[in-house]
Amino acid sequence: MLPQKISSESIACKTKGFSVAASPLNAVKLELIVIFIIAGLFWLLLDGLNLDGVLQVILLGIYSMSAMLWVIFRTKKILRKISEVQESGNND
Repeated sequence: MLPQKISSESIACKTKGFSVAASPLNAVKLELIVIFIIAGLFWLLLDGLNLDGVLQVILLGIYSMSAMLWVIFRTKKILRKISEVQESGNND
């Protein structure tokens, strides 16, 4: 078996800690995690208030649709900014 050089891109690289590759969409990923946490807490709150089941579904649906629109808006904004930067780099 031939010895293999372990690079920083290698899956088998033994680095300490947790790191995520730099991406312009990392902010959206973090916001999505926060949205999921808040959705769980909102669900528990609605369940604790003993509201009608249909009303709970409607309120959770409104929250879900709002969160979905927020993520789409943020993603489009970031991707638009990336394309503008790439276009200005290609024009130079």
